[in-house]
Amino acid sequence: MDKDLEKEKEKDLNELKAAFLFNVSHDIRTPMNAIMGFTALARRHIDQPELLEEYLDKVEVSSRYLLALIDDLLEMSKLDYGQIEIKSDPCSLSEQVGAVVDMFRAQAEDKQVKIETTMDFSETQVFLDALRFRRILGNLLSNAVKFTPEHGSVRVSVHRKKVSSSGFARYEISVEDTGIGMTEDFMARMYEAFEREESSTKTGSIGTGLGLAITKRLLDMMGGSISVRSEKGKGSKFTVELPLKLSGNVWEEQAAVPAKQEVPKALGRHRILLVEDIDVNRILAETILKEAGFLVESVPDGCDAVEAIRNHPPKYYDLVLMDIQMPVMNGYEATRSIRALQREDVKDLPIIALSANAREQDKAMSMESGMNFHLAKPFDIANLVSTINGYIKGVNRKEL
Repeated sequence: MDKDLEKEKEKDLNELKAAFLFNVSHDIRTPMNAIMGFTALARRHIDQPELLEEYLDKVEVSSRYLLALIDDLLEMSKLDYGQIEIKSDPCSLSEQVGAVVDMFRAQAEDKQVKIETTMDFSETQVFLDALRFRRILGNLLSNAVKFTPEHGSVRVSVHRKKVSSSGFARYEISVEDTGIGMTEDFMARMYEAFEREESSTKTGSIGTGLGLAITKRLLDMMGGSISVRSEKGKGSKFTVELPLKLSGNVWEEQAAVPAKQEVPKALGRHRILLVEDIDVNRILAETILKEAGFLVESVPDGCDAVEAIRNHPPKYYDLVLMDIQMPVMNGYEATRSIRALQREDVKDLPIIALSANAREQDKAMSMESGMNFHLAKPFDIANLVSTINGYIKGVNRKEL
C-alpha cells in the first residue's frame, strides 16, 4: 500500500512539473514570438523611421513582459525555498501607496481609465518592508488597470481600522475597479500559480498568472490577509488587511519617485576591460560604454581577462566589468586569479560583476571572490555608467 501511495505521489508531482513547464514554455514563447517577429519587420523597414520606431516600441513592451515573467518566477522560487526575509524599516505608508499609483498612471491614461486614491488616516511612520508592499499593491493595481476597459475607473483606498495598546495598527488597503470581473469558479483557484480565467487571446491582456499567487504568499509572511468581491462584467474589489507597527514620528515629506535620470558621461578617458562570452551582450555593453566616453577592450573568457591584465603595465585598466558564467574560467575564478597576481595595482582595481545571476547568494559570492560590486542584467544604463564613474573616482588612477 505504501508503494502505491508513493507511486501516486510521484505521479502527481510529475503532473505538476509537466504543467509548470508547459505554462512557463507558453508564457516565454508569447513575448519571444513578438520580439522575433517585430525585429524581423524592423530589419525589413530599416529605412522607414516611423515604422521602425513602432516596431521597436513593441519589442520593448514584449521585452519588459518577459523580464516581469522572469522576476515573478524568481520571486516564486525564493518563496518556495524560504529565501525571502521580510524586513521592517520606518517609512510613510501614504508615500508608498502614491509611488505605486504613479507607476500606473501613464498606462491608465492611455486607456482613459481614471485612477483615484483615498487615504483617511493621520500620517505617521510605520515599520514596513516597502519593497514587498509595493510588489503586493503593484500586482493588484496592475490587474485592475489591465482588466478595466476604456473610460472605466480604479479606486485605491487606505484607512486605519484599529490601533492597539502595543503600538500596532491594522490598515485596510482596497483596490476596486469597474473591469471585467471574475467568476466564482476562478476566484476559488486564483491564488494558485499560473491560474488565469481567460487566455490572452480572449482578453487581449497577457499576464504571468503569478501575481496573485505571489501577493497571497507575501501577505501570509507579513501577517496580513486578502479578500475579494467580484461579479462578472461589473468589476472587482480586492481588500488587503495588514498589521503595521507605528513608529510615533511624523513623516517628513520626501520624493517618492526619483526624477528620470539622464545617462551620465564618463569622468575622463578611462579604460575598461569588459569580460563577456556572449557576442550580442558584449556588443551591447561596448556600444553603451563607448557612447558614454569610455575606452573599452573586451575579452570572451575569464582566462583571457587574467592574461590581459598580466600582459599590460600596471594601472593600464581603470576598471573591469566581469561576467560570471563563462565556458573556461568563470568570473569568480578570474577575479580571484587577478587579485592573486604579484602586483600592487590589482589590489584596488575595481572589479564589478555584470551578470544575469541576480540572487542574493550570487551577489554574496561576487563579494567573496574579491569583486567590489554586483550589477544584475538587464542593467539600467544610467546606473551602470554612474556606478563605473563612482568606483573609478574612488580609486587613485592616472587619466589617459
